[in-house]
Amino acid sequence: MVALHQLGVPMGIATNEVFDIKNIHFLDRAIDKDEIKGMIAQVKQGSCDNLFYTDVESYFTANFRILAKRNAARKYVNEVLLKSTVNLQQMQMTTQQNWVEKFSFGEYKIIQAFREQVNDNYFFDANGYPNKEKIDSLLNDIDLGLWDEYLCWSFEAYQNVKAQNFMTQMITAKLTEANNSVSESLPSDKKEAEK
Repeated sequence: MVALHQLGVPMGIATNEVFDIKNIHFLDRAIDKDEIKGMIAQVKQGSCDNLFYTDVESYFTANFRILAKRNAARKYVNEVLLKSTVNLQQMQMTTQQNWVEKFSFGEYKIIQAFREQVNDNYFFDANGYPNKEKIDSLLNDIDLGLWDEYLCWSFEAYQNVKAQNFMTQMITAKLTEANNSVSESLPSDKKEAEK
């Protein structure tokens, strides 16, 4: 199991219960021929030999925290995003009133930066309803770990980076505006000399 997981075979494990090898399942994702050839080559070269002797329980429980964070993200998508609508004219998302009550405080803190990113019109159709294909793709991406950066990022740090980016954009715009106004106020012979 460990070797298959390390080779890239998509599999999942329940994070809301005690580890049991029976709860490990393969995810519904196709593996292309090139990936399979690469896996076979790694096994033939012996690159995975030590993984066949790794204890399955310790391997999968070592990643329990990130799996729990992914579980919280999946819960948000299934319990909130899938039950939301978007008003495309006003660019406003409508969610259930007390959706926060579905999460523990820890889960809520974990999903805040993730939530900011996925509350996006991209996941909704032209009528403002969730797009099932895009939501399924999002859930698959969560399982693959593609959203782990946002799930591991404290919301306060995320907000600070956004604020710094906004301030940089504002300062750049003001400097550009000031530079343009200085250029416009120069006499025409100085403008020619600058060129």
